Amino acid sequence: MIPKILHQLWKDANVPERFVPFRRTWARLHPGWEHRLWTDADLHAFVAREFPGFLPVYEAYAEPIRRADAARYLILKRYGGLYADLDFECLKPVDDLLAGRSLVIGLEPDSHLALDKAAERRMTRILCPSLIASVPGHGFWDAVIDRLRHSRDEPDVLDATGPFLLTRALEDCADPGSVTLLPAHLVYPADKADCWEGRLFDIRYWERITRDAYAVHHWDGTWFRGAARGDGRPARLRVTITDGGAGDGAAPPPAPG
Repeated sequence: MIPKILHQLWKDANVPERFVPFRRTWARLHPGWEHRLWTDADLHAFVAREFPGFLPVYEAYAEPIRRADAARYLILKRYGGLYADLDFECLKPVDDLLAGRSLVIGLEPDSHLALDKAAERRMTRILCPSLIASVPGHGFWDAVIDRLRHSRDEPDVLDATGPFLLTRALEDCADPGSVTLLPAHLVYPADKADCWEGRLFDIRYWERITRDAYAVHHWDGTWFRGAARGDGRPARLRVTITDGGAGDGAAPPPAPG
């Protein structure tokens, strides 16, 4: 059984205000779960204590996102539970989504396969590390850790620790049938363009794409977009306002920040 623990990461205890409403959705919909926020200091101490052999690789990473990627995998191997990025909004409890499963990973929207880096690598699917649930000690993590060691010098974080590495690791897993791949409409109903170009603020669009979803990833992209814009928010935001009519019952997503 996947433990009822929600793991999230941030560099320190001061979570940016724009993520606070998203964190509250997880707490509200999973009141019986343990909620754990891991800071950079927590992660370093954890790796040093539980995975000392991996510590040289961990400390050699030049970018914080690589350490964050690797640490979430190690946490799930050791403790199990559910990992979710801070820009994930929960829409309904995930208990039944995880019931009877030992490892669950969502697939990114098919539209992401056409993005330059995925197209260059001829990816046919992308396992996203932004939301993963696992029992402790699942064998998939051994394949991931082995890939992390061999990919430590990859120049692109997507290949070194991110979704491309995670996708390739499934090929090495001794029991790939024990890994459940969730279709994007359940946990990634919006793609990057939807979020960055403001389509999520069209209430009709929001209601349509989230109808079956358990959660929505807002693709904040802090680690690669924040450097250019300061806070990771879209450079431009196009908002479409439509007359939803009485009785639509749809609630628009919260505004950034």
